[in-house]
Parts: sequence; C-alpha cells; structure tokens
Amino acid sequence: MKLLCADPEGSKTKPVDGDIVEVHYSISIEGSDEIIESSRHTLNCSFEWVCGRNQVIEGWDIAIKTFEGKAHKQVIIPPELAYGESGLKPNIPGNSVLVCDIELISVKKINDMT
Repeated sequence: MKLLCADPEGSKTKPVDGDIVEVHYSISIEGSDEIIESSRHTLNCSFEWVCGRNQVIEGWDIAIKTFEGKAHKQVIIPPELAYGESGLKPNIPGNSVLVCDIELISVKKINDMT
C-alpha cells in the first residue's frame, strides 16, 4: 500500500480502533481516470465508519490510522487489502488496485463518547 500527497492540518490526532472517522473520498481503479464512487459527487454526503471494526476494506482501516488532523491523502490499495480476486461487481473487477483519494474530516475519539 502506498500513501501519497500527505497534507496534514490542524490537530495531530491520529484515529485508533474504536474511533468514528468521517471522510470524503473518491475511488478509481489504477490506470483509469474514471471515478467509480465519490462521497461528494455520487453519494452527496460524507462517509463515517468505526475504525478497526471491519466495516470497510482493510486498506482503508490501515491507511486512516496514518492520518493526522484533517489530512488529505491519495492511497493506493492492493487487491489483497481491498476486494481481492472476486472484486466487487459490477464496477470493480477482481485483482484491482484501488486509487482512493481520502480527506479526513473528523475523528470522534472513544473517550469523547462516554
């Protein structure tokens, strides 16, 4: 997995397992300019998940823990950390390398929710 274009701003807090992370993202397949999905353009909203709880592909859970503050990174995710040999029909063929443009919007820390 490769992390490119790091641009951290603001707080230096890194997400950890159990934190709720909120992001904007777009996904394409390596070698293609076509955006398969975008939180801003196809979904029209940000996306949240609980870090480390298998709610997203493994590559996202690994990558998001490297973000600090309101970072914006391009993450190259190999098939074994994404959808593997089976892919995700109809848009992601098997063994696809994903190019994910991810912007961390917020992190709700575990201790903030008690």
